[in-house]
This record gives sequence, structure tokens and C-alpha cells, in this order.
Amino acid sequence: MADLETQRSGRSSSSKAKHPGAAKKRHKGKHSKGKLLREVQEIKELLLSEEMPELTCQMEAEVEDEAFYSRRLRNRFKKCVDLRGVTTDSWTEEHDQALDSFASDASVRVLVVYLDPSTGLRVDFSLPAEQVEEQVAYFIRTEEMVIIEENFESMVHFGSLWGRGMEQLLWHLNGVHVPLVTLSKAWPESIKNNYTANLHRFLTNLTDTRFKLEGKTVLYIPMEALLFKPEVAAKDKELVQRMEVVMIHWTRQIKEVINAQKTLETGESSGPLEEITFWRSRCLDLTGISHQLEKPGVSHVQAILQLCKSTYIPAFCKLTKHIQESSLQAQSNLTFLSLLREPCEEMAGLKPPGRGAQTGPRPQTRPLHLDQLQVLQHPRAAHFSLPQGEQ
Repeated sequence: MADLETQRSGRSSSSKAKHPGAAKKRHKGKHSKGKLLREVQEIKELLLSEEMPELTCQMEAEVEDEAFYSRRLRNRFKKCVDLRGVTTDSWTEEHDQALDSFASDASVRVLVVYLDPSTGLRVDFSLPAEQVEEQVAYFIRTEEMVIIEENFESMVHFGSLWGRGMEQLLWHLNGVHVPLVTLSKAWPESIKNNYTANLHRFLTNLTDTRFKLEGKTVLYIPMEALLFKPEVAAKDKELVQRMEVVMIHWTRQIKEVINAQKTLETGESSGPLEEITFWRSRCLDLTGISHQLEKPGVSHVQAILQLCKSTYIPAFCKLTKHIQESSLQAQSNLTFLSLLREPCEEMAGLKPPGRGAQTGPRPQTRPLHLDQLQVLQHPRAAHFSLPQGEQ
């Protein structure tokens, strides 16, 4: 029993002897963990105190470099904008953002810059809905890629357009496309003849329509007619046919101008002021046509067709003579009718008389009006005494 007690007592004392060491070990583990946390914290503080300023400076430098690069790319765009009235001060932060968006967004294909009469400089991703009278600068992305300074030349097609598209188209065709086609010798002859014939038809109508908007009649003169002497050109049947098409259009244009007078004569609502306006416009138009008929280009085409005895020459020559006579008539009529403008404007401004109001012009102005009306009976105002239709 004693041995049993001794064994229990030994196990008990042995167990007690082991507990203090385990406690010390646990305490030491806690101490090591706390020390490790303190060291980690010290390392963090060291990094923050020594390396972070360097990293911050590096990040700031990168931001500054990116801003500088963006500014250079924007300036590249701005240098390509050649619009009257646009200066460095015209560009705002909003405009810069639009330029950055166009450069970075590969899905945006077009950028336009123009001056709006109401809001000033505009930078948009589409053409304005309303017609712009002044110029429009445009940028077209050639491929769906981000635009950077290194690929600007290959990725961006830029230029300027006037707001009036028809005028711009005519200018580009006559100034760039027609010379390239006319002077080129690389085309097969049959293709070039066919294409040139259609080009002349299009340009005669485009020229006529474009200047009609301004109340003018302008004759289209084909460039290729001036490249050869009449004797040489008259032997080229294809060229002769193209010149005949041009002359047919000239004849139609001149007939329309001549028939415009008959429209006025048969009208019932035209008064003196309307007739003065008509003759002023007609005088300018006929004088312009007369000057065009004297141009070397028109004479050259006429000489080519005369040498090959074209059937369209007699009618054109007759109209040419008629235009000269009509121009003299218009100048004469405008000279005498202009004397009536002031009294007609005065009478047009009179209000309907009320009760007791004086009727008719004032007595002191009536003799002046009669003197001006008597001008029409002057022998030199011959066109006013001609029967209707013979003027």
C-alpha cells in the first residue's frame, strides 16, 4: 500500500513539476508573438517614413508625365484646326476633354470643330444638324485604335470644310479631282472617255445648281477642252461629243434666262417695285453671261465645234447674239426704272385713308412724281414703247 501511495505521490509531484515549465513556454510564445507584431509595425513605419515619399514622388511624376503627354497630343489636334476666329484662348477644359475622349475611345470615328454663332467654339462627335456657313474642321479615325502621338499621322485624316457642302464639293472636284483625271495617262482610253463624259454631265448640273442659289447663271467650262488646239480636238470624235453635251447645257441655261422675262410680262401681281427688282437682277445676270461668253474657254469650245460643223452651233450663236441685245435692254430699263423707285416706295408706304383723311399724294409732291413718270416717254427709253413680247 505504501508503494502504491508512493507511486501516486510520485506521479503527482512529477505532474506538478512539469506545469511550471509549460507555463513558462506559453508565456514565452506570447512574448515572441507580441515582439513579432511590434517588429512588423516598426517595419511598416519605416517603409512609410522612408520609402513612401519616394513612391509618392514616383507616382506624382508618372501623373505629370501622363498629363504632359496628353497636353502634347491635344496641341497636335489644335494645330490642325485652321478656323478663322479661333485662338488659343478659345479652347476650354471641356474642349480638351472632348479631344481626350476622341483619342482614347476607338469607337468614335469622327470629331468636328466649328464656331457656333451663339455658343462659340464647339467640339462634337458628329456634324451639326443645322447648316454652318463658316468652316468646319474635321478629324476622321482611319482604324479602330487608340490615337497616340506616335500613330497620329497614320491614324487620323483631317482637313477643313465649308459649311455649304455643294460649294465645297464643286471646289474639290474642279481643283483636285478633275485635273487628276484629265491629266492622267494611266487610264485605259475607253474607261477614261466614259468616265469623263459622265463627269462633265455631273459638273454642268452641279455648277448650274450651285450658282442658281445665288441668282446667277454660270457656264461650266471643261478643262480638257483647253488642252488641245481646236484643229487637233476637232479630230477626236469622243471629245467632240463631250463638248456638244456641254454646249447643249449652255443653250438650255441661256434659254431659261431669256424666258424669265416672259414670266414677268405674263404675271398679274408684279408692281413697279417688283419690276425694278427684276430688272436689276436680270441686268446683273445677263451682264455676267455676256462676260462669260467672251471668255477664252467658251470661245475655244465654240471653235472646236465649228471646225467639225456641229449642228448645235447655229442655235448657240443665235442665243449669244440675243443675250447681248437683252443685256443692253436690261441696262436701259434699269436706268429709267430706277428713277421711279423713290416715289413708288413712298406710295407703297401710305396707309389707307380714314374719314376726313386727305386722299391722294400731297400737292407739293405731285408735280415731282409726274416729272419722274414722264421720263418713260423719253425717246431714249425705247424699250418701254415696244409691244409686249418684242422687248
